Amino acid sequence: NYTNTWKLSNMLLNAQWVNEKVKKKIKNFLETNDNGNITYQNLWYIVKALLKGKFIPISTYRKKKLHK
Repeated sequence: NYTNTWKLSNMLLNAQWVNEKVKKKIKNFLETNDNGNITYQNLWYIVKALLKGKFIPISTYRKKKLHK
């Protein structure tokens, strides 16, 4: 069986505008959700999912833009 997996591109991490968006997203999330009642492990899992949800559309946009 073939499963489609997504892999984070280093090009995205090196782009300054992407880096700023990610920092802003993490800061906003932690300010909103870190109330002391959640474990760091759960915070990490949630942030990873949040970032994946942010990176996938950005990488799709970059691929479309590069192939034009």
